[in-house]
Amino acid sequence: MPPSCSELTSACTGMPPSCSELTSACTAMPPSCSELTSACTGMPPSCSELTSACTAHFHLQQETEDDILTGLCPEDLNFTIFNCSKLSNCSAISSPPLASPTFPQPPCLAHVIPNGSLTFPPGSVAFHSTPTKRPVVDVDDFFDLASFEGDMDIPAGSSRNKETILLSPGNQGASVEAKSHGLEKLGGHSFYGLPVEVQQCLEKERGVKKLYEWQDACLRLKSVSQGKNLIYSSPTSGGKTLVAEILVFQQTAVKKKDVLVILPYVSIVQEKVRDLLPFSPLLGFAVEEYAGSKGRIPPKRRRRKRVVYVATIEKATGLTNSLIEAGRIDSIGLVVVDELHMLGEGGARGATLEMCLAKIMFASGNTQVVGMSATLSNMAEVAQFLRAEVYTNNFRPVELREYIKMGCGLYSFTVEKDRSVHFDHEHSISSQSQSKGPADPDQLCSLVSEVIPHSSCLIFCPTKRNCQNVALLLSSSLPRPLVEVKRESRLSLLKLLSIEASGVCPILAQTIPYGIAYHHSGLTSDERRAIEEAYLQRTLCLLTCTSTLAAGVNLPAKRVILRSPYVATQLISHSQYKQMVGRAGRSGLCESGDSILILQPSEKEKVVAILSSPFDRCVSSLGEDGSHTLHSLLLSLVGLKLVGNSKQLCGFLQHTLQWVQLGQELLMVRCKEALGQLATLGYITMMEEGEIVLYTITKLGTATYKGCLPVDTAHQTYKEGLKAQEYLVLSTDLHLLYLVTPPDIAHTLQPNWMMYFQTVGCFQMTRGPADDIKVAELVGVSLGVLSKMATGMGAKMSPQLDVVYRRLYLALILKALLVLKSSSGIWSVAERFTCSRGFLQNTLHSVAAYISCLVRFAEELPELWALHLLLPSLSKRLTHFASIDLVPLLEVPGMKQGRAQQLFFAGIRTPQQLACLSVGELCETVEHMYPGSAAKLIQASKALVTEQVEALYEEAEELMALRPSHPL
Repeated sequence: MPPSCSELTSACTGMPPSCSELTSACTAMPPSCSELTSACTGMPPSCSELTSACTAHFHLQQETEDDILTGLCPEDLNFTIFNCSKLSNCSAISSPPLASPTFPQPPCLAHVIPNGSLTFPPGSVAFHSTPTKRPVVDVDDFFDLASFEGDMDIPAGSSRNKETILLSPGNQGASVEAKSHGLEKLGGHSFYGLPVEVQQCLEKERGVKKLYEWQDACLRLKSVSQGKNLIYSSPTSGGKTLVAEILVFQQTAVKKKDVLVILPYVSIVQEKVRDLLPFSPLLGFAVEEYAGSKGRIPPKRRRRKRVVYVATIEKATGLTNSLIEAGRIDSIGLVVVDELHMLGEGGARGATLEMCLAKIMFASGNTQVVGMSATLSNMAEVAQFLRAEVYTNNFRPVELREYIKMGCGLYSFTVEKDRSVHFDHEHSISSQSQSKGPADPDQLCSLVSEVIPHSSCLIFCPTKRNCQNVALLLSSSLPRPLVEVKRESRLSLLKLLSIEASGVCPILAQTIPYGIAYHHSGLTSDERRAIEEAYLQRTLCLLTCTSTLAAGVNLPAKRVILRSPYVATQLISHSQYKQMVGRAGRSGLCESGDSILILQPSEKEKVVAILSSPFDRCVSSLGEDGSHTLHSLLLSLVGLKLVGNSKQLCGFLQHTLQWVQLGQELLMVRCKEALGQLATLGYITMMEEGEIVLYTITKLGTATYKGCLPVDTAHQTYKEGLKAQEYLVLSTDLHLLYLVTPPDIAHTLQPNWMMYFQTVGCFQMTRGPADDIKVAELVGVSLGVLSKMATGMGAKMSPQLDVVYRRLYLALILKALLVLKSSSGIWSVAERFTCSRGFLQNTLHSVAAYISCLVRFAEELPELWALHLLLPSLSKRLTHFASIDLVPLLEVPGMKQGRAQQLFFAGIRTPQQLACLSVGELCETVEHMYPGSAAKLIQASKALVTEQVEALYEEAEELMALRPSHPL
């Protein structure tokens, strides 16, 4: 051994085996040894640092694909990465030795030697490959590609991609391009470990050319790369959604895992599905919607694709339960929660979200939870609950200037460190700019005229009625020449509404020519979507809306006006205020945004208290306010076999937010009380074995948790179902509709008692539909009681009987909708029963979702077999609310019923036919079809058809696998 090697040997005496491996590898290689020796001379400890600082072993695996080169690497060949930042040169040596290696200057890069010589010029890593030999490395389990910096050519995290492989110690700041001889590079440089086409698609679909610094920093967090839980917070319009989407793409394309995205509202779920569809074919994942009655539980197991489940809070809970029960919860690699602060919303929704996240964290040790949240004053408690790192920033892409208007004065304000609020008078609204008369006491016309029609404006109003009144006020008070601005586009919008929404609201017909519209839940989803698209395309320049828009779709504006510091009759919170004013300012269209809160002098002290108060706290509502959410949680835990005794229960409760906030002793007391009540109701049985209590679920309990029914109503639902099957009236839809009306919706319904009396009275007096009369009598509705209620005399009813009357009224509304079988019918039914179109549509969705729960409930109870067979067809009719001929087209994501009717009459009757058309052909075939809308429908239909084809292939493969090897 040359002297240099002996020096190295003596320096490594007593070191770990890896040192001796280095020594033996140096045998017969004086040049390499001398390089290592010169670096270590006089520094014995550095040898141990050399071997232990950053050692990682990667396994080379064989992979064969017909359309690419075949890899024939040895199956057990390993290599080592060294972090030699202190050394001038470094090497990673494997047999056979290199003939004449050259190495880059620090920071060093890893390299592989599979049967051949390699050279490593500065700034690059070269892989030697022949037409028959290809190094293939499975990197999925070793590092997260988001941790790399600079420009890199790497695959989407899997050896199955037809790209070259980059190996680096990571976080070294190196700008590296991996080159592979004999392999074709795909996708150029990577975008956070994803193909560069993702970046191009983001620019095309969203106008995103470059990430903000905070987004880049967040994606490169060590916790993110290690798959740990994360909560990140930034102001509204700061770009939180994009970070989550990139994490979703990485999870499906790089780590080959499914993703669950939890959103608060059905409308946001539908929007997110549309937003993800352009990336689906690019990265090879499927998108499934779980909202209303949509979503298969348990989900279909896919062998070819990863899946992104986009779900409401309630549907996400049912989906999670089914995956845990099927032993598939580990297939979920990432859970993204938008509006995480809804954990503290109060009532059932916040508790349901807490239950869902707690079960995921308890049942799966590998699922990463990422939450987007508004700033909370107790973020540390939420982070402790999720065992997450918190990343917070205050970046806004454009400046936001906040003002308060009192009287004719406009004031800016600042909140001092001592939480006091200091006001500065900016200017007064001149008398020349004030609108005429007392009709506009808040000078709204003056405030919006400074912005529109060249920029956009949002006016948040306390009630839906006020939204409509403000829109009418502005359209009648603003200058007449506004009608000439984008006149043709606005007329086209009115025609589009008449087609897609089957009619135009008289108020919108008056306001849209001025570029003004109202937006609230009283409109149907088709109307709201058309208005949103027109606003984003700047056909409309002003929307009057309720506070729900602030937490919904992304509709930014140059100016945001808060008409009042109230939502309905309740004073807004600090978080609500920030969420609404955060809509002001739009990156790329304006350099700044401003918000104006209008208040009366008598409201000043209340508003100062809001502005100076800390951000809202997120408080667990599990089992609070008399709800039975804690009962539902405990029942599902026993049913899913996550908890079988009191000791296991204590272990699970440590994963809840309530454990963090209440502590063990008080929470265990509540749980014991709830478990006792569940046993009394017949949902579980309890048996003591020494100091441990064992829990077992009953058949009724299994049906209740699988159906996601409320514990307080499931027992009554069961008895009602048994009773109904004895005399179920099937010659009319009314009886089934009565059985599927959710009690919580019926309880909030305010009937038009005169209409109610006339409808039921007409049945009896004219001996009209005899079957409907029979249903009314069977459920216990009396014409005498209705007569008293209609004439204002009132009638004494128990709470239970009051719900019966309201449920039948709701069933009558649903039957009227089904009888008409057209989207135009919703207008006449809304007018007849004096309720909004949006309420009717939301009720249809809620009832359809409730039916899907009842189907799973009845499935577990053989005695309810009749309901299990009858309800699915009713759910489908309510979901589509259309002729059976339109159902195939309505399966296309984003398809509206009015548009489906147009396509049907134009001869386009299936998604397959739609997918074969070009954008130009579709626009020529269908009247008032915009190219953008046409492109989205064609893209959605292609995705649907592809999903159907792949499902058939997988089904065929499963059947082929069952085929006997020898004929019988």
